[in-house]
Amino acid sequence: MRILLVALLSLLASSANAYKTGLMGYGQSWCPSMAHGSMGTNEHSHGGSPLAPCIATNSDFLRTLACCLSTRCADVSPSKLESYWSGQATGDKTVSAEWTYGAALANVTAPPKRTYIAGDTLNYTALIADADY
Repeated sequence: MRILLVALLSLLASSANAYKTGLMGYGQSWCPSMAHGSMGTNEHSHGGSPLAPCIATNSDFLRTLACCLSTRCADVSPSKLESYWSGQATGDKTVSAEWTYGAALANVTAPPKRTYIAGDTLNYTALIADADY
């Protein structure tokens, strides 16, 4: 999960890896398939990610994240996924994504077929490889 987050956020800005607080998959014990704990960064932030406003309106990122959650956390109730999404999708609890989890999933017009490769520009709804997850 750490690789997924780092890869997706690095698409948005070269400094994405410097901000590790409030990212999806950390501190959410109800989804056992998600990684937990610190990402081992030497930097820390007292606020949310400065990338949050960009992430909040990045349709491709939001659709990719929604697809990933719907497949990787299929055993988690939609209400818990929606709750998780509202607090974690952007990496900053004070910045809401422009879509809810359900809306992001509804905006996926076809199942993703292209697997994200680190370094790609995320301008499509991507599959996340098991190794990256």
